[in-house]
Amino acid sequence: MVTCTAMKRTHLLDFEIIPLYENMNKHLARENLFEPKMMKEHYFKAWFVCFVSSLFVLYNYMQATLFNSLSVDLMRTFHIQAQETGFLSAIYLFAVAIISIPLGLALDRYSTKKLTLITLGVCVAGAWLFAFAPTLWVAQIARFIGGLGGSFALLGSFVLITRWIPPNKIGLVTGLVITMAIIGGCLSQTPMVLLSQSLGWRGAVLSSAGFGIVIWLLIAIFVQDYPKTPTFQNRHPTMPKEKNLLKAMRYKEIWLGSLYNCMLSYSIVLFGAIWGNHYLVEIYYLSAFHASFIIIMLYLGDLIGSLTYGWISDRIRNRKWLMILGAAISVILILLLLYKNIQSATSLTVIFFLLGFTSSSSSLSHSLIIKNVPQNIIGTAQGLAGVIIILSAALIQPFSGWIVDLSPGQEPHDVFSEQNYHIILLMVLVGAIIGFIISIFIRDKSRTNES
Repeated sequence: MVTCTAMKRTHLLDFEIIPLYENMNKHLARENLFEPKMMKEHYFKAWFVCFVSSLFVLYNYMQATLFNSLSVDLMRTFHIQAQETGFLSAIYLFAVAIISIPLGLALDRYSTKKLTLITLGVCVAGAWLFAFAPTLWVAQIARFIGGLGGSFALLGSFVLITRWIPPNKIGLVTGLVITMAIIGGCLSQTPMVLLSQSLGWRGAVLSSAGFGIVIWLLIAIFVQDYPKTPTFQNRHPTMPKEKNLLKAMRYKEIWLGSLYNCMLSYSIVLFGAIWGNHYLVEIYYLSAFHASFIIIMLYLGDLIGSLTYGWISDRIRNRKWLMILGAAISVILILLLLYKNIQSATSLTVIFFLLGFTSSSSSLSHSLIIKNVPQNIIGTAQGLAGVIIILSAALIQPFSGWIVDLSPGQEPHDVFSEQNYHIILLMVLVGAIIGFIISIFIRDKSRTNES
């Protein structure tokens, strides 16, 4: 269950970290709660609680990615250039990275529902302040506040999953939570553009704050920390929060899973968020509409892939081989973009969809961590993983621009050449190769834990 050098300590941890759902099942069997009606009611409520809590994930990613739709208006309002606009957007991610571990520690000790309501309220307050920001520095503070609140979205959802969902369904539900994040990213695009055109960018952001208030009310009404059984109600953390972080840092699955997620996400982080549209328009001479459609296929592949990987991993009770397969096929698809002279827009659409699908194996890192660390440090483990993943996304985007600026033939304000885009593709390729190597060294012990 938990490996230690001292055999005596191993036996002690065996008693301290008994799998949560094993205890729950014993209690349910003893209390004769496996009646069909009771099981059906619990099953529906468990999924509904996880769905409502995942709305915070949707809202967080909508706030994190809305700059793609509002950047021109923001530059005009605050009289800023592209670099300052990028920094204003990145402040949200840096705030998420800074606060993730402290929130993870708090999550292991305090009510998940209360923390969710507090942090969602902070996130909504950040959006409200941003909508009325009169100056750039106020807007920066508002974005930072929003990021502080949004950092709890995934943490809270993942912990509620481990309390409400049986082990053999965790992979699928984790995929659904990731899907909500992707939907949030989609909502910040065309819907936000339409709102901005009719209400102005301030009205659009204010509308998003109103949407956050609706989600806050739904969570306050429907979400519970635990199912109504004594096993869950009487459970308390047994380890000081400082030791939780130190203990989490000793699990290599957290580090390997997080790094794998970072490397396989480069296709979304670089092409889905920054360079994809320009690449397709300037290299393949597609219209902006067709280019945006192909990028949507990248996101759609990521969405469907997250669900598919989660479903399959629950069936085979192993994530390692799916992670290896996803990374390997991603490498092949990126090589096709690099060295195959593709002329058909249909072929590009298929390749980008498949790239989004295969690289979404990165979503398995979350369920890998959940299933391979003790229950009482899951919040801390996800907080640590969140810091690694978010920092990677926040750093790789400006780094890619810096690398392109250093490449031959690139001049200020000039359009990127094919060589510049090949450099970005090489970065995505290197990430996929590193992800493949990392996946080989991952040890997925969830098969043993679930059987």
